Amino acid sequence: AEHEAGAVRIQAVRLDGDPTPADGTRSADPLAALDAELDAHIAGTGEVPGADERGEGRTR
Repeated sequence: AEHEAGAVRIQAVRLDGDPTPADGTRSADPLAALDAELDAHIAGTGEVPGADERGEGRTR
């Protein structure tokens, strides 16, 4: 139980204080890479993930 509690604490510190993703790159905004990926998807396909049949969905 002690080992599990330690692992959870370490994970929480990483999530809150360490913006280094698993691939080792650093970013001031941990979501910047995901945002860029979403933008690239929209630019490449013209569709917004989560949009319904009327074309309504996530807006920026």
